[in-house]
Amino acid sequence: MHALLPTLSLSVLLLASASPISRDGVASCDPNNFCSGVGNTSPGPYTCGNNLLGPVGLQNVRIRAGNILGQILDNYHPFAGTCPGAFLQKYSSGKRYRYPPADGFALKYDGEPVMKYLTLAPGTMLDRFGTDSGRFLSPFGTPYENRSLGPASLSSSPKYTDGTPYNFHVYRVLKDLTVQAGLIAPWFGQPGKGIQYVLSMEVSEAIRRGFLVETCKPGMVACGKEHKTNVPSTIICNARSRWEVETVCGTGQWCKLNLTDQAPSCQDKERFKLA
Repeated sequence: MHALLPTLSLSVLLLASASPISRDGVASCDPNNFCSGVGNTSPGPYTCGNNLLGPVGLQNVRIRAGNILGQILDNYHPFAGTCPGAFLQKYSSGKRYRYPPADGFALKYDGEPVMKYLTLAPGTMLDRFGTDSGRFLSPFGTPYENRSLGPASLSSSPKYTDGTPYNFHVYRVLKDLTVQAGLIAPWFGQPGKGIQYVLSMEVSEAIRRGFLVETCKPGMVACGKEHKTNVPSTIICNARSRWEVETVCGTGQWCKLNLTDQAPSCQDKERFKLA
């Protein structure tokens, strides 16, 4: 059976079988000691120098107001009113996040996940924050806070060439694709209650096997790689909503995104070497 139900209908259906969901309680944050309790674990453009806290631009109202993601980040508050140190204490262990049980699905009263198998029909639009090595997607345009993702999903690594702005990728279903679909539990100080789709394979494999194709907004620019040589490049979305190479970076260069406007440019790797 095809997943032709509107996303809202699916959400209501799943909510009916879930236990009550409440947003995590948060403590207030002292702006004078905003980074207290945070160890600087990574160089680069991260909040308080920690990659688990996401890009520093999330704290800049002007950057957020002009971001290329439209309304997806409008109501997202990375630490839900608390300080980064308290956020890390609750949601991380060492240099890694602590994730919710049951793949992040909300739970029923009996502890079972609020999930069912659905077959997504051709033409269905999906998106995700992260590389194509993951399996989790959501209906296109789902607000970030409803995904219960950590702020790190919005940032890139200084060790590698960058990708699309804020790691945001859009896909269209090309042929029937069966997924686990369900309600997202609250986590990372976010309310959740969005819908997530979990694939049985990585996104890259779904693309290779013809289930998905990555699409984009014509005129949008980003970082990527030249298809045949895998060389870092700036890329642009063409009139067919497909990425194509604009400029191939030179030897010893990566493509990096500007912190303020996320515009791509080729820059020397030496600038990003770890101390």
